Amino acid sequence: MRAAIAAVLMLCGLSGGTVAAGDLAVFERGELVIETAGGAQHDFAIELALSRQQQAQGLMYRRELGPGAGMLFVYRPAQEVSM
Repeated sequence: MRAAIAAVLMLCGLSGGTVAAGDLAVFERGELVIETAGGAQHDFAIELALSRQQQAQGLMYRRELGPGAGMLFVYRPAQEVSM
C-alpha cells in the first residue's frame, strides 16, 4: 500500500510545503484512481495533507465535500495515527 501511495504521489507530480492564507493551510490537489482486483476503477479528486499544519487542519472548516473528493494524509515516516 505504501508503494502504491508513493507511486500515486510521483505520478501526480506533487511535492510538499504549506502556503498559508491567514492561519489556514492551502492544500495541493491531484487525482487518484484506485483499481479493484476485479478491474473496476474509482476516480477521486484529492487534496494532500503533507505538512504537520495541513494534517492538523485536515478537513476542518469545510462546509461541504463534493462527490468523489477527499484528502490523503501522508505521514513520513509511516506511523500509527488516530483521527
